[in-house]
Amino acid sequence: MFVFDTLNSYLLWIVVIGFASCALCQPPPRNNSPTLAARWLAWAAVFMLLPVIYFFNLRPALANYFTVQAVVTHKTDPASSLLAFQHALDLSPPGNQELRFILVQHTRDQIALRGINDETIPLISFASQEMQKSLGAAPHNIQNYLLLAELYLTINHVDPQALSLAEIVMQQAQQRAPARYQIYTLLGRIAMSQGDYQKGIKAFEQAIALNDQFAETHWNLGIAYILSRNAAAGTHALERAQELGYDIYSQPNIIKLLQAYRDSQDISATIAFLRNITQRLADNSELAALLAELEAVE
Repeated sequence: MFVFDTLNSYLLWIVVIGFASCALCQPPPRNNSPTLAARWLAWAAVFMLLPVIYFFNLRPALANYFTVQAVVTHKTDPASSLLAFQHALDLSPPGNQELRFILVQHTRDQIALRGINDETIPLISFASQEMQKSLGAAPHNIQNYLLLAELYLTINHVDPQALSLAEIVMQQAQQRAPARYQIYTLLGRIAMSQGDYQKGIKAFEQAIALNDQFAETHWNLGIAYILSRNAAAGTHALERAQELGYDIYSQPNIIKLLQAYRDSQDISATIAFLRNITQRLADNSELAALLAELEAVE
């Protein structure tokens, strides 16, 4: 009774109330049969209503049906889910951003699950093309730019143009919303993927200037400082991320930090990091052995 967040449920409620009201009323006596003109008018109204029902009720319902098929029924089959999404978007209005959002989220889930291969590449290509349509339909919706750039960033190791495309999309977003910190965070990640650590640091610092409470940006800034061989600034940024609730010492993040120190080729900073970690994780023999090996080299 109180679910009025969608037009479908609201219209259904109105119809139910109308039916209940009609059932309680006694119709007036009818002495005359409908005239021929009234019959023709009724049939004309029915025929005029049919295309309205098709375009405003049936097509959206079918689009939603195929979307559910794509993300639920065919979630283990990228080719079938792609076909279902194509049907859904063919039936939906050109500016339907909600279905494209679901498409991108599903595509990213498939990449995380299966990687980028012959199964997922057609889905990725279709998702990027559809998100370009969303940019055209709603050029002031910054979320669309972020979604598309994230998708490009995900596939950068198999598509040499992906990083350039992601940067172009974020520059377009920056022109429209220069005060959105998410844009600078993503620009920083793009720069890091391009190997331009100083550019990444600058972008992360711009994001922090706009929003100092976003822990992930401090984490990214710390990684950027480590890779640029400024371990002291990196430690400071990581400590700030930890203050804001980011678990920098979880097992996956320790692996990322260790890889960043290795890539920086700063042996002294790597040894200092390993000493800190082995004190925290005294039972980790692998890290202890790596520390001993580096101390012997130093």
